[in-house]
Amino acid sequence: MTTLSIRKALKEAQRTLSRAGIDTARLDAEILLAYVLEKGRIYLHLEPDALLTNQQQSQFDGLIRRRENYEPVAYILGEQEFWSLKFRVNKHTLIPRPDTETMIEKVLKDYPDTAAPLRMADFGTGSGCIIIALLSEYQKATGQAIDQSAKAIETAVSNAKQNAVMDRAEFQAISWFDAALNDFIRLPLDILVSNAPYIPANDIKDLDADVRDYEPHSALDGGVDGLDDVRHIVSLAPSLLKEGGRLYLEIGFQQADDTANIMAEAGLRHIEKTKDIAGIERIVSGQLLKN
Repeated sequence: MTTLSIRKALKEAQRTLSRAGIDTARLDAEILLAYVLEKGRIYLHLEPDALLTNQQQSQFDGLIRRRENYEPVAYILGEQEFWSLKFRVNKHTLIPRPDTETMIEKVLKDYPDTAAPLRMADFGTGSGCIIIALLSEYQKATGQAIDQSAKAIETAVSNAKQNAVMDRAEFQAISWFDAALNDFIRLPLDILVSNAPYIPANDIKDLDADVRDYEPHSALDGGVDGLDDVRHIVSLAPSLLKEGGRLYLEIGFQQADDTANIMAEAGLRHIEKTKDIAGIERIVSGQLLKN
């Protein structure tokens, strides 16, 4: 095998990924090569003429082929950063995205006292990124998280241990449609968060290939209008939240108004829509006030 320099390996990989229609070809190539070399990306720019070994060249070529087939970089590496924390990810979990960090920011805005002993729950936890990020900020809080996928729960538990919050967290493989939910969740809650499925069923086929072909459809499919799970979680909220407690939902493009209406019909008040970094209304929150 003829090995290449870092410069030439990156150039060839970028060309391959660009031909496949991947917009982030150069970035993806750099991330994958840095992973193979066990170096930071800055090393690639400092030592562009360094030669790859045969083993490194073979491993890098294999990773580029996987990305060429649209497998997400996060799944190839098996991890993704979220809220400056590292999370294991796999085919059983959605890949944490920067948009979702908007939820953490909103909770912190509403609850600025990070020493408060809040009781939180996360429905559809996946990798556990939301509840774990919150527990990393609120050092005296406790959290419970559910997901219908036992494999996702295994991943979330691993991430909670890795990020040193497992002593304040509990995870359970259960659906929010399951009557046993009330046996697991300790009531009442201060905060209920959820990134429930919200993609309309007929729209899944139109998603980018790296999402459509790799991320779990059970975590994407929100029914005909994308709001089936949103409606159910909102219906549960009044019986789960304490007086003054808040529900936070991540939703999709142009779903904020409908979600706000669903919350209002359920009796939640002080309903707010929060925009993500792209200016899209991404989080809808409401407060339980019985009087």
